[in-house]
Amino acid sequence: MYCPNCGSKRIVTGQRGFSWRNGILGSLFLGDNGFLAGFLGSRDIVCECENCGFEWKVEDKK
Repeated sequence: MYCPNCGSKRIVTGQRGFSWRNGILGSLFLGDNGFLAGFLGSRDIVCECENCGFEWKVEDKK
């Protein structure tokens, strides 16, 4: 695996967590339980290049 931005092979993978931005926006638009929108996408696996800092989501290939 290599960075699509700079071509480096120094890649770190991890799982995306709770998004405060989505939680706050969800609360504004959906009311009291709208903060649950912060968990949308929290199971996504993301890769980050240690060389340039570029971040991308890993897609399932079926």
